[in-house]
Amino acid sequence: MSIDASSLDKMKALSLDQVFLIYKFLETPLQTLIDTISAKSEDDIKKYYRNMAKILHPDKNCHPRSNEAFQKIQSAVDFLN
Repeated sequence: MSIDASSLDKMKALSLDQVFLIYKFLETPLQTLIDTISAKSEDDIKKYYRNMAKILHPDKNCHPRSNEAFQKIQSAVDFLN
């Protein structure tokens, strides 16, 4: 996979927290995410999803694997709804 110069500049602007969250979600099994999220109230699940979407959504986060992490959290929340 080749990364152009503008994408590389955008990736440099990512915080360590953003990169950490991406890999945290990618390494966590989907069932563990579902179990963790299901322990929250319905309102808390919505807040959690909105916060994670702001960080992980590919339009907001230019990391090459942000889409995978976003889809994983979306799948977990969709499963619970």
